[in-house]
Amino acid sequence: MYLVIIGLSACGRIPPIEEMTTLEFSKGGYNDDSHYVYIDASDEDKSIKYGLSKLGHGSLDIKEVTVNELDEGQKLKFIPLSDEKWDELLGELVQLKMEKWKDDYDDLSVLDGIQWGITIDYPDNQSVRISGSNDYPKNWDDFINLLEKYIGEKL
Repeated sequence: MYLVIIGLSACGRIPPIEEMTTLEFSKGGYNDDSHYVYIDASDEDKSIKYGLSKLGHGSLDIKEVTVNELDEGQKLKFIPLSDEKWDELLGELVQLKMEKWKDDYDDLSVLDGIQWGITIDYPDNQSVRISGSNDYPKNWDDFINLLEKYIGEKL
């Protein structure tokens, strides 16, 4: 099995977001809590999993972690999505035009701060990775607001 990584800056030649199977998001940094969001569209039961790891309580493998594996400073929330909610979420993701985002957003003038990453998986083992450190796409706040709307938590 081969993994093909396609960057978003590759002339926009990535599959449409509507074809994604999963979207994994993480955000954390110096002197801050870490947040994780996993959107799973890989089967008929679409869902979102949210994880929080308070400062000093390690990281979470949001794809695999279960409630039984959490430390006291960690939290896990599972949100099933109806077909209607899934269509709504997908429509809002499409409007963000994430296919126009660069692969990397880095502000090298900041030594400590917030690091983030997004991995979008598609059928046929295609994967897109977008990441940043103290710098963000222009519509970043819209993306964060979208996630917060569906998970009911502040990122």
